Amino acid sequence: MKSSQNEKTEYEQNYFFDTSALIKLYHHEEGTEWVDRIFDQEICSIIISELATIEIYSGLARKLRMQEITKQAKHEAIENFHKDCKMRFIIAPLSGMVVRKARGLIKAHGDTKRIRTLDALQLASCLLEKHERIVFVCADKNLIQLAKLEAVTGINPEVGGSQKTSSRN
Repeated sequence: MKSSQNEKTEYEQNYFFDTSALIKLYHHEEGTEWVDRIFDQEICSIIISELATIEIYSGLARKLRMQEITKQAKHEAIENFHKDCKMRFIIAPLSGMVVRKARGLIKAHGDTKRIRTLDALQLASCLLEKHERIVFVCADKNLIQLAKLEAVTGINPEVGGSQKTSSRN
């Protein structure tokens, strides 16, 4: 584990996980192996939006309602998530700047592309991160395409990371 979440090296890769990728760490499904490999790389940063700290509860509750997980599995997932928030993730605050950036994304792309409010907030959080080499990890093909329009590398873990878009320069 890194000694400090905020220490960066020039060799480090930075990943921004939206909730569709993040939940794969806590429930085995398509793409779990791929996100596990990223999670286990100690030289990379994993950044999540503060929004994900809310969405993960919703996602796990849905999995419980759909009988994909048990109450015990949900409890363990939440416990592990809290531990990872303290020890592994960098949490990007859900600030006014993020809200304004999300509004701009909807204005720029909403007339021609489907962009949900929470997706806009996730992508805006990623775009506001000040890392030269950041990869947006998301299991939503549409959101990956929006990331590409914003010149951010996007990877879909459900397709083995092969749905990759061009990176920001």
